[in-house]
Amino acid sequence: MSMQTLSPFSQVKVWLLHESTLRRFFLLLFLEGFLCNSEGSLTTEPESEVLYSPQWTKGIARDDLRLSTDSPPKPKLEIYPEDIQEALPANVSCSVSYHFPDEPIKMILSGLEQQHVSAQISTDENGKVCKELRFVPTWKYHGKWLTCSLINKNEEVISQNTMKLDVKHAPKGVQLRADPGTTLREGEKLSLECLVKSSNPVVFEYQWWKDDDRTYEGINGSRMEINPVGRQHSGRYGCGAINALGTSESQELTIHVQDAPKGVELRADPGTTLREGEKLSLECLVNSSYPVVLKWWRNNHLTNGTIKGSRMEINLVGRQHSGRYKCTARNAVGTIESKELIIDVQYPPDEPKIAFSSRTGKEHVALHCWSTANPPITHYEWYKCPALDIISSQTELHFPVIQPNNSGGYYCKAYNPIGHSTSSVVTLNIH
Repeated sequence: MSMQTLSPFSQVKVWLLHESTLRRFFLLLFLEGFLCNSEGSLTTEPESEVLYSPQWTKGIARDDLRLSTDSPPKPKLEIYPEDIQEALPANVSCSVSYHFPDEPIKMILSGLEQQHVSAQISTDENGKVCKELRFVPTWKYHGKWLTCSLINKNEEVISQNTMKLDVKHAPKGVQLRADPGTTLREGEKLSLECLVKSSNPVVFEYQWWKDDDRTYEGINGSRMEINPVGRQHSGRYGCGAINALGTSESQELTIHVQDAPKGVELRADPGTTLREGEKLSLECLVNSSYPVVLKWWRNNHLTNGTIKGSRMEINLVGRQHSGRYKCTARNAVGTIESKELIIDVQYPPDEPKIAFSSRTGKEHVALHCWSTANPPITHYEWYKCPALDIISSQTELHFPVIQPNNSGGYYCKAYNPIGHSTSSVVTLNIH
């Protein structure tokens, strides 16, 4: 056996490991002159353990006596039950064999949140220092380190032991993530991933649902992909994670699939043909699952009117409102336009105008009656005052040779299917 002689004035620690008497002594040994032998001398092995002869330790077997310059042994950490489960109370104890009144120590258990821990119980008897506490584990304790420390009177850590907690719990922090996001365009690729913050034991199954359909099929594992997406894929999605201890579900994500309008139609009320002064309502009907911006056009120019949702209204329609109308619907994906409607605003003839013409003096004299109307004028009527009889149904009233008896007042009327109007009186004076 290799032997080592301790230097004079060495301070060593004696650990008495006898089953019935556990005592620790600090000895200041004056070892000068002691030699390495079997007659009452101190000797050490290479591991720094020193065997001392029985003359100082009556009643204690040689194998129970160890002299060491090392720090105190690590405290013993124990937890029970061995399988910790969330929300079920558990106990942890820390102990060490130690007794030396002149060098008191403290024992501290750390690593647990105080709100989940009962008061620490401490014992110090028969040379054993022990602390025990009761706690209710949460899933957040899983993977944390529990530490038991021995502190001397100088508040220094002289020995320490650690234990990593293994807390069994159902899946926690289940979250559904959408890539590229919750709003995407028709034709893009949607990827949904079910994320679990913590699970012990591991997740062995995932569940998926859309809206109220819990039997959503075609999905394997924690990821679901839809490529390409269409408007039918809009809705509320959720997932659940399952392990041996239970199930946890995510909050739902609402997926919006934007698509360009599929169809747009322009409708006119009361119709495409109406009379001046009536009310015109143009409604733009759009087939789209996503909000759109509507615009109304007349002869390819934006038109003004009173906008009420999907309707544009013109309360008093006039002849200037006739024309080719259409509407457009636009969203973030695209724009679509309706077919054109021809709006025909009809009105009776305006007040006719009378014009005079003559080729050669008193020969070939004529009065011309003209007016504007929609639909077009069907015919004219000529009258000579004060008689009420029609003297002509032509546009022009001809006088081949003007005579004095042709003197007098003349007026005309213009007719169309809606109504008629009368001109002012024109007077001819023949001398």
